[in-house]
Amino acid sequence: MDARELRRQLGAGQRDFPEADLYEANLAGINLRGVDLQGANLCRADLHGANLEDAELVGANLAGADLVEADLAGANLAAADLNGAVLSGANLQAANLGRTDLHGADLTDTNLQGADLRQANLRLADLKGADLNGANLDGADLCEACLPEGP
Repeated sequence: MDARELRRQLGAGQRDFPEADLYEANLAGINLRGVDLQGANLCRADLHGANLEDAELVGANLAGADLVEADLAGANLAAADLNGAVLSGANLQAANLGRTDLHGADLTDTNLQGADLRQANLRLADLKGADLNGANLDGADLCEACLPEGP
């Protein structure tokens, strides 16, 4: 499946795309609110400014993806691969990021209020300016992460 086919199926009302292969797809600004993309390959995809609010992305591969200013509020990203992804300015409020691989991810100025980051891999992640109010970081690996400055 490519970006054009995904857009066509979305237009026809399709909302379930488990394990879709969208490697390097240009999906900038797309509305994927509530869409099921569990186990999908979105490696290196351009999702800049996309709406992924309440999307199901359990086990999805988003390594190296551009998620700058994307809306992922309430999204389920449990056990997803976001290794090296760029999420600066993204909204991840109340998102489930439990057991997610965020190694080396750019999370600068990201809204992580109330996010579940239990057992997430945040090694070498850049969290400067991120809002972690109410976030659950139990068991998260923050080794060598760049953390936001305190008040």
